[in-house]
Amino acid sequence: MLSGTEVNVCDFITSQSNHAIFVNGYPNDFDGNVWDWLKERAILVRMYLNNGGNDWAQKSGWLGIDNHCDWEGVACTAASSVASVNLQNNQLSGPFPSDLNNLGNLQTLNIYANGLSGEIP
Repeated sequence: MLSGTEVNVCDFITSQSNHAIFVNGYPNDFDGNVWDWLKERAILVRMYLNNGGNDWAQKSGWLGIDNHCDWEGVACTAASSVASVNLQNNQLSGPFPSDLNNLGNLQTLNIYANGLSGEIP
């Protein structure tokens, strides 16, 4: 059963006009596991949807059709795995994105000076 933030991604993806975010952006030179890439993309999409992404000060590329490694504030390893999320002072709001800990190669998380609430996992 889906609950919490998962519901928002499901609601988002039920609209056929939003399918491109998961279909497009896949790097042509990516040799990794497609499911890992999609999992990371879903985590970032949930963060955007649940933390006021439409009101963020810097959001270039977010929810676009490019690789999420090119979204503003996201940096990836050479293998296209999220290594850094830098959204300091970017008007994020709402509950702390609890699934960021599922970004297995995340080394740097900078979300200081935003309106997030709740526990940090």
